[in-house]
Amino acid sequence: RDRGDLISTTRGVSLDRNSRALFGNGWYPANHLPPIARWMSGRSWLRFEAKAFNRIRLQLTTHIPELRTSPMKLEFQLNGVKLCELCLFDYGWLDLTIDVPDALTRNTTDFKIAIHADRTWQPCTANPNSSDDRQLSIAVCNVEIS
Repeated sequence: RDRGDLISTTRGVSLDRNSRALFGNGWYPANHLPPIARWMSGRSWLRFEAKAFNRIRLQLTTHIPELRTSPMKLEFQLNGVKLCELCLFDYGWLDLTIDVPDALTRNTTDFKIAIHADRTWQPCTANPNSSDDRQLSIAVCNVEIS
């Protein structure tokens, strides 16, 4: 099989701006927060083909109510292997860099990043003037591998 169309990782590659990266179920269309980002429900994934890489970088935020008293837990997996787990306990954009072990990228070119959040919220329940009934956890932008 010709693998010439693999995403090259000699420099950082933006996955959220790459037409060959597929955002799976659980992602909502990109919108302007700012910046332009995608909201996620409680679970989702991003699938792509690439050469070996050793880092995933992204920015994320949430607007979930009561974050300081009830932090949100997030888990990041690559091809079913847990890479990291963290708790969001404050608002604002977080720059996240996740190191990827060489063993996870050495013998494959097909990748799936899965993200799991332990809870979601609906903007319409927090704001009676909102008609937004989506189940949201985090917004993500600038997803990059290198």
